[in-house]
Amino acid sequence: MRRTLRCDGALLEVETESTTPAVRRDALRKATRRAVRRNTSPSRLLTETLEVLVAREDRDEAARRKHLATREHGCARGSATRRRNDLHER
Repeated sequence: MRRTLRCDGALLEVETESTTPAVRRDALRKATRRAVRRNTSPSRLLTETLEVLVAREDRDEAARRKHLATREHGCARGSATRRRNDLHER
């Protein structure tokens, strides 16, 4: 299904898919109350929460890959050949 969403004043066409999650009754009641306070629906609250989670994990994974690549190719900030005592007089 395609939907048009407004993001920072721009309209975006996005592909969406419906799902029916099984949620504990007490958690759904709490989510519904929070959604009402935010002037949204429980479904939209769940969607936004999942999008934030996925974006955070994508960012963390990219940082992890960058860190590992940096470790494989040496120090990213310059030469790591200096010794600690050369840098700090005692």
